[in-house]
Amino acid sequence: PPDYGKLQLRFYDDPRRMRRSLENNAIDLAWTGISTADVQELRNSPAYDYWETASVFKSYLVFEQSDSPWSSARLREAVAYAVDRQALADGVFNGLRKPLASPIPVDTPGHLPTEPERDLDSARSILIASGYSPATPLEMTIWFVSDGRYTALEEQYATAIKAQLEETELIAVTLESAPWDVFRPSSLACSYPAYLLGWPSSGQPAAFLDAMSWMEYFITNTDRICSNFESAAMEALYQEAMEEVDEGQRLALYAQIQELWASEFPTLDLTQEPRAAISVPGVDGIWIDAMGLLHYDLLSKAGE
Repeated sequence: PPDYGKLQLRFYDDPRRMRRSLENNAIDLAWTGISTADVQELRNSPAYDYWETASVFKSYLVFEQSDSPWSSARLREAVAYAVDRQALADGVFNGLRKPLASPIPVDTPGHLPTEPERDLDSARSILIASGYSPATPLEMTIWFVSDGRYTALEEQYATAIKAQLEETELIAVTLESAPWDVFRPSSLACSYPAYLLGWPSSGQPAAFLDAMSWMEYFITNTDRICSNFESAAMEALYQEAMEEVDEGQRLALYAQIQELWASEFPTLDLTQEPRAAISVPGVDGIWIDAMGLLHYDLLSKAGE
């Protein structure tokens, strides 16, 4: 049985109200829905305890691959070499996000960091070999969600990515944005050549605790996500993994999928976000698993 006699759940449609309730001692714990800005501010306050558990969200760049330039896997690879995931996690999110070099978050069984680390020389070599120069750079437009669906830092995030890519001196980036109700229909209609997205939907857990939960959609729904990614090798690995009942063999196939991901780039993965919680002192037993689910039965509060 749990350690508490009574647990009350309160739902808020406004993160500001949630924070005020925490500050007024109306609630003991704030987690899903608390804003990134509030977590950044409150986690260093002696009045609260900061809890960080499994990564349950990833942010990535989608390329529309049915036409040039992103039909070229080599150019997608050049962008991969140009990004600095650690700088994005630390500089934009102040450590509340972590770098992610795989389609699978680090806390999910089967995670293997295969996507390349930053190497500007490699990025430049690919771009020059592809015919680009400082006078005629690769021009790209990146779209992002502007209404705070993920965080209030998306413009800063996109701006940091733009700056990193333009350090090559061979890529020129234009940023565009739209609120989610405009962004999503347009991205689904393949109107954006490249765009930032997050998975799963904000505040929702993964569908199931398996690495394929983080990869399947981007292999089997490429027309819907409008990456229009096509790969016979990836499809074959996916089918083999879905039919494999031995866990060890399945994890080995997941490793092969991630290795292939790092050369074909159905998506370019950038950052992952652990689920964060802020509590008043005395609350203990806060554990959010790799599906993003809080285990209420483990909670306790001093004096109750």
